[in-house]
Amino acid sequence: MDNYIDNVVIELKRQYSKDELVSHLLKKQSELEIEIGILKSEKDELQYKLRDTLKLDPEVKQVLQKKKLYRSLIIQIHSLDKKFRLLKIKNEKDFADFILSKK
Repeated sequence: MDNYIDNVVIELKRQYSKDELVSHLLKKQSELEIEIGILKSEKDELQYKLRDTLKLDPEVKQVLQKKKLYRSLIIQIHSLDKKFRLLKIKNEKDFADFILSKK
């Protein structure tokens, strides 16, 4: 309980300096950039799998498409692309909000 009071309650009442705020935002930005990198990597991997699938014999492609593997990969790629764009927008918005709040 004491740890909760030290970590949460005291931090809520505390006024942070500009340096602490900048440090926190830079840390948050770094975390978001790492997550964006991971999503890009997953997206590239799925696109590679999709390209391999498309190189297969036409009959094999039809079987895979019927089994929805092809569609599943496309859906995953679009989902990761959407997450990537949302994280990038959030990162830019957080940084812009910080800059505007300090003016």
